[in-house]
Amino acid sequence: MKTRKRIFKWVIIVIAALLINLAYYVFIGQGLSMKKLSVNKDLNLYERVSIYQMHVTMWSLGWIIAPEAAMEARLMHKKHTEPVIIYSSFPSLAKPELWKNGVYSLKDPQLKYALALNTEDLKFEKTTDYTKCTLTVRYTNNVHRVCGVPVHTALFKYLQDINWLYPYQISFVDIKVE
Repeated sequence: MKTRKRIFKWVIIVIAALLINLAYYVFIGQGLSMKKLSVNKDLNLYERVSIYQMHVTMWSLGWIIAPEAAMEARLMHKKHTEPVIIYSSFPSLAKPELWKNGVYSLKDPQLKYALALNTEDLKFEKTTDYTKCTLTVRYTNNVHRVCGVPVHTALFKYLQDINWLYPYQISFVDIKVE
């Protein structure tokens, strides 16, 4: 019984330490890391792990706010040799102009897709049977506000550059049913 209490106590301490570190890094640490990156300095192991922790937290809690963004962020934790194919109705297929210039209105219902997909190579294929949207999901040097808190995706891009996160190709296929 004492062993269980001791284990429970240590689990609570570790979770508390991780939450404190996450709060520190989100509100202070990411700004300091961005300053280092802006002068081409390398990030240390603590900063890398904190960025990774921030990314894992965003995709694990993101299921509540933007499940598409969470799914796509989760997929970056594994190297994919083949494109990921999702058979789904993708509302933005009809509006490719939403993807230009990286500017999205907060009132636009497609914002969750815009936040999820940082891409440069969006391709559309339309036939009478289906519409297919193919792109490479990768982070770029953007700043998104999540519940008012700035999130510098350049930090996640840094993790991609050092192979801690992996960009991948994804295809959304909307098959027309008659």
